[in-house]
Amino acid sequence: MERVNKIWKPSLRLIHVARRVTPCVVVLILLSLIWGGCSSASYIHQDLDQKDPLYKRDMILTINGQTSEGIIAVPQASVYRFNVKARGHLDMFTLTTCHRDWSKERAWNVERPSGPFGWFRKIEKDEIEFKYQPKDLEKSDSCIMELGGYEKDKGRHSWALIEFQTQRDRLRADVQCNGTSASNIGVSVCQSRQGLLQRISFKGRVLISADDKCPLKPDSGLTWEFPIQKGRCSYLFIDEKNRQEHRLTTFGYKGILIREEN
Repeated sequence: MERVNKIWKPSLRLIHVARRVTPCVVVLILLSLIWGGCSSASYIHQDLDQKDPLYKRDMILTINGQTSEGIIAVPQASVYRFNVKARGHLDMFTLTTCHRDWSKERAWNVERPSGPFGWFRKIEKDEIEFKYQPKDLEKSDSCIMELGGYEKDKGRHSWALIEFQTQRDRLRADVQCNGTSASNIGVSVCQSRQGLLQRISFKGRVLISADDKCPLKPDSGLTWEFPIQKGRCSYLFIDEKNRQEHRLTTFGYKGILIREEN
């Protein structure tokens, strides 16, 4: 009997310890679930069936040496040299302007040195380089370009928006956008979360043209405030005296994507 008691006593101690530990474990699991739910409230796991993909534009763009994330305004040029880095493999790449729609499968075409001393070459499946030469229809007025990169397996899609300066865009404006300030000639872009307030200012009085869904609120005679609207908005400002123009394009996103690693 004494031997039996010696065998059972340690087992009983383990049972008592388990009873004390189990409630703690349950509480920790509940807290982790609550914390996880709160911390991911501003972000969206990518949904391939999403019909309204108003996600933040976040391709990395380098155009004629100028680099930006997701959205960019570039000075006028006869030819534009693009380097585009997507957030996933470019199993499908799309390019759309006011005049053309172009797409290509397995669009990656960039190789970089790899391995010891750079003796090998590695294909960057998330990167593409190309030249863009606007046609007459793409030069005369605002002709925004939109890019899309689509991945077959993991679905790490990404997008970008490009605005080009034209001959008529020569009016300078000071723009406060998403915590940054810039002084731009002729054309500006601004991307931020839908509903956030931004500002544009001019040295002289201007005439304004904008869609009804793209409101402007005068802060003074020379400064205008605008809440970022869902999707894309375009504003045209014309100087009352010299008739120079400034175009502002905004993009309001609803969510930021979390994507899997390679």
